Amino acid sequence: MLSVDEDHVDGMVFRLAETREELEASFKLIHDVFVGSGYIDPTPSGMWLKLQDFLPQSSTFIAVHRGTVVGTMAAYPDSPLGLPYDSTFKEEFDALRAQGRRIAEVGSSAILREYRGRGGTMIMHMNKIMLQYISRWGQADDMVIAVPTGNAWVFQHVLGFTRISGVKPAPVTSKTEIVALRLDMHGFEDFLRRKYRRVPLRKKNLYRFYEHDSKSIVLPNRQKAPLPVEDIEYFLAENATAFPEEQVAALRATLASDPAPR
Repeated sequence: MLSVDEDHVDGMVFRLAETREELEASFKLIHDVFVGSGYIDPTPSGMWLKLQDFLPQSSTFIAVHRGTVVGTMAAYPDSPLGLPYDSTFKEEFDALRAQGRRIAEVGSSAILREYRGRGGTMIMHMNKIMLQYISRWGQADDMVIAVPTGNAWVFQHVLGFTRISGVKPAPVTSKTEIVALRLDMHGFEDFLRRKYRRVPLRKKNLYRFYEHDSKSIVLPNRQKAPLPVEDIEYFLAENATAFPEEQVAALRATLASDPAPR
């Protein structure tokens, strides 16, 4: 069972990334972690990002320690651009859409090496601020993720995700096999209550952790402001070879028709 020791994040702040500099630090952290893990080859810009990162509904969460971004995670509510993993799991995601479910994908998760291995404390704090933010602003009925097959059990048995796909090769590297999982945002709290309410150890009681306020988490009282156009253009220019022209055109069209968070 995972444990959460909040003393291990003393001095850290978990919050939304809201500036160009914070987003760039996040994209570079993702790049370096993914390259180091063999998931991707190095990019010319030293960044790893998605076009959905620039949509006003999308949110990037960061862990900051002594002025340095040491962890990151992103949430992508559905949009006309679709979800990043539509490339692999569109049939499964479309099945949820057909039920009238609003879905959001979680991904782009990375933690600096020296901050890992804390019994799940870092990733649980990242999960917590993301779930609280999306729940507060009613952005999704279902959270979907794509994870390596060997990691799926953690999300299923610890957090209450359910599997919605078969095994498929990861789109970036065929060496990794992945599955899609779904979390019912309306049933998440009940799952935690049933599973952990009788767990006596504070560090292992995830229901208690998700229910109480964490001093290291700064949850904004408003939805994030849309990213300035000049910042979007900066990232597109820095990553000019990363996206086909038609996808960039689709992003611009989406931004022009939906400039503010819903």
